[in-house]
Formats: sequence, C-alpha cells, structure tokens
Amino acid sequence: MKHLYSFLIALCLGISIAQTAEISRLIENGEFEAAYNSALAQADIEGFNLAARAANFYADFLAPDSEKVNWYARAEEASKQSLKLEPNNALGYLYLAQAQGRLSQFKGILENISLADAIKTNAQKALELDPNLSEATMTLAIWHSELVKQGIG
Repeated sequence: MKHLYSFLIALCLGISIAQTAEISRLIENGEFEAAYNSALAQADIEGFNLAARAANFYADFLAPDSEKVNWYARAEEASKQSLKLEPNNALGYLYLAQAQGRLSQFKGILENISLADAIKTNAQKALELDPNLSEATMTLAIWHSELVKQGIG
C-alpha cells in the first residue's frame, strides 16, 4: 500500500510538472488567454502564479483598451489566490504588485493612494522573499518613477 501511495504522488507530480511546462510554453508563444485558462484550472500555487503572469501579459500586449482593467483584475485575483495557498510566495507578491500598478493607471486619485502603498509593499515583500527577483526591483523602480512624474516623490 505504501508503494501505491508513493506511485500516485509521483504520478501527480509528473502531471503537474508537465502542465506547468505546457502553460509556460503557451505564455512564451504569446497565447496568453489559453495559458491563463489552463493555469487557472491547475488551481495550485504555480497555476495561480502563471495565470496572473498570463493575464498581466495579455492586458499589456493584446487586450483591447476596453478589456484591460478586467484582465489586470484577473491577474490581481489570481495572485491573491496564490498567496492564500502560500503566503511566502515571491512571485505571487510580484504579480500582485504588477497588476495593481497597471490597475492604478485606470483609477481615480483617491483609489490610487491606497493602491500606491499596496504596490510598494507587495514589491518589497517579493524582494524580501527573493532578493534576486529582478522584476520586483524593476517594479519598485517604476513605482518610484511614477511618483516623481506625479510630483509626489
């Protein structure tokens, strides 16, 4: 019985790794909607992280202007789901900060005040968990740049 459990666990891990590789391939090929849907269906930390990444990319590069907010909100929600499963998840914080940063471009000044703090906090948390996460460093740099452009920093 012990060997059966070990086999089933190994089989599940193999399937999950194969799914993750396929989702990553979809993202690399610019098939962001398909990647988002597949990743979300995976319903684990890696899946939610990949869904957030795919949604951010789709909104950045392919979504019509009328759909951008919806896609950034999807990225934000997928990131939050990832962080519910694993609070010490650097990529979850990174993708959350990125989604919030892009959402802030569509919000009013009062909403942006709370979002600005959340963006900084989430990017810093990503760096705290993974100091080598260059995308988090870039996110913080963009955050500072946007404050300077607004005459705040």
